[in-house]
Formats: sequence, C-alpha cells, structure tokens
Amino acid sequence: MILVYQEENEGVMTELEARRREQRRMFQQNLLKEGLQLELEPKESSFDGKTYFLKLHIPWKIKVQYAEVMSLKLPTKRFKTIPMKTWVLFFLTRH
Repeated sequence: MILVYQEENEGVMTELEARRREQRRMFQQNLLKEGLQLELEPKESSFDGKTYFLKLHIPWKIKVQYAEVMSLKLPTKRFKTIPMKTWVLFFLTRH
C-alpha cells in the first residue's frame, strides 16, 4: 500500500498544517507498533517536488496474525497421489 501526501515547508507553518503533521507522525508510529515496515520516498524525487510517497510493507508474520484474527484460512486443494507402481504398470501395459 502507498500513502501519498503533500507538505509545504515554505513560509510559516499554519496551525492546521502543524496538526496534520502531528497526526501523520502519530499514525506512522502506530503502524510501526503494529509491525508494519515504512519506506518514505523524499519529496525531491516526486514529479512535482512537493509530494511524499510512504510505502507500507506488511511482513508475512503480520499477515498471518491478521488472517487468524479475521478467521481467514489459506486456500487448500486436495491432490490425488498416484503410487509410482501404478505409473510403471500403466506404461508397461500400454507398450
């Protein structure tokens, strides 16, 4: 998942911008506490020089924990196993 936001650093920061920055900081801290990995792309590498891209990576262990909480199960499919003797007999009788 990728979260995208813009942040202007020019001029004086308004109260609204300061509140949004603090909310983002707390949100990111909570994601880290949950075990997610965060990767922030600097705004200088964005197309407009103002946009941040925050990439969220979820480790397999965390995915499994959430699946258990939500009572999700991995899809399973039964396969028929055929003993090797059967294959050998099948090919010997065909020729």
